[in-house]
Amino acid sequence: MSLTLLNLQDARRATAAASEPRPLSGARRAAEAVSPALLLGQDPEGFRPYGTSRRFGSALTSRDLNPVLHARMQQVAYYLYLVNPLAHRIVEYTKNYVVGDGVSVKAEDPAAGRVVETFWQDSVNRMDFALPEFVKELGIFGEQCWLAAVNPLSGRVRLAYLDPAEIDAVEWGELAIGADATGAAGTVSVPVAILRRRAPGETEPRRFRIIRPDEDPESPTFGQLVGECFYFAINKARTASRGVSDLFAIGDYLDGYDKMLFGLIDRVGFSNAFIWDVLLKGATEENIQEWLKEQRPPRPGSVRAHNEQVEWKTVSPSLQAQDFNEAARTIKNMNLAGAGFPEHWFAEGGNVNRASALEMGDPTLKTLVERQGFAAFMVRQVIEFVIDQAVAAGTLPETVNRKFHVQMPEMSVRDMGKAAQALSHVGTTVMELRRAQLIDTESAQELVASVALQLGVEMDLEAVRRRLAAAGENPASAKPGSQEETA
Repeated sequence: MSLTLLNLQDARRATAAASEPRPLSGARRAAEAVSPALLLGQDPEGFRPYGTSRRFGSALTSRDLNPVLHARMQQVAYYLYLVNPLAHRIVEYTKNYVVGDGVSVKAEDPAAGRVVETFWQDSVNRMDFALPEFVKELGIFGEQCWLAAVNPLSGRVRLAYLDPAEIDAVEWGELAIGADATGAAGTVSVPVAILRRRAPGETEPRRFRIIRPDEDPESPTFGQLVGECFYFAINKARTASRGVSDLFAIGDYLDGYDKMLFGLIDRVGFSNAFIWDVLLKGATEENIQEWLKEQRPPRPGSVRAHNEQVEWKTVSPSLQAQDFNEAARTIKNMNLAGAGFPEHWFAEGGNVNRASALEMGDPTLKTLVERQGFAAFMVRQVIEFVIDQAVAAGTLPETVNRKFHVQMPEMSVRDMGKAAQALSHVGTTVMELRRAQLIDTESAQELVASVALQLGVEMDLEAVRRRLAAAGENPASAKPGSQEETA
């Protein structure tokens, strides 16, 4: 029996039934002490339903947007991405810096590497093309749900994408984490399933179990990742169940900036228009009306003649463009500050020089590095599941080396000239310190390695020392200030 938030009465009955005493063997008693499914007993996956019942207009938790507002948030965020140039570029910059140069996965075991490569290059998965789109839509909608289909014979995994608009709710449950000194079981709340909106003809939402480790020692898949979908969410409180768009906080300011620029377009159109202002000296109202009936605005290249009693001039509106530019820049910077980007990334380089641009880029890079770390976590979860399924199907042996590395694009706005100059200065300083016997060889190597890292070169000091020793040039064997070291 599968219990969800929509069936709390069954959960209470199951709880009561599970609490009834029953005779246990020694082995069974030991298993119950560590098995989440037996500790909680209400759900085959070891979870107890958590949170309030989900009626129309009510949130799953107090930190969630209500369902109507959440759906509206996603609609507005996608609309802004499509039609607002600033919103579009904010999302694209995030995607380009996080995964724009490509992501690769390198497994230590060649057999596991072949399984990973097959998954990555699968004609349905095409992760090299799909991952940038996943990261982009993660920023737009604030959440991602990938359905996983597994071939039971080969363990081959294929991913399908569930649009966030199709998610009806995220079901959370309480997972047992063990017993304290008093024997009471501790719990932690975790997302356990995705409820898909009911399709025509369905009476209940379809439920997909979120992939997570199987922690039941009696299960044949104990310790492996099991489930039917991956779910990732950003910009949310720890107790909230749904993710929130990157554009949600600045949506109103983006819309206001958009309307302001459209207003400017109208004003520019009006500025190209003008009227003829004609002064008829000494004329009465009747004379003016009679004169207007006989006159037409002069065509370009035509001849106009009048006496000193008539004066012609053109009148056009004044835009006060300087005031408008300052107001527009203020609103634009409000949007960029909310998104975490400096203005010189968005065609505002007039007030920024190279030095200040490098300094202003650091906070943005920290934000992008954090998002890149989350994207790497998403990839690791999927690859771990792929390897687990290959092992479960027998494609890979259980003793296979499961270690792998996710290689993400490097993000940096470092000044290479300054870093190279710093390396030169550090090298000279280190040599002087060694001659003065104020520093040891290993510390000197660590100083040089730390500066080399600023140039994108990561030195394996142990490997460097082994190569120096093999070549008979290990500085550690030389005394400070000796001819060998100086050479």
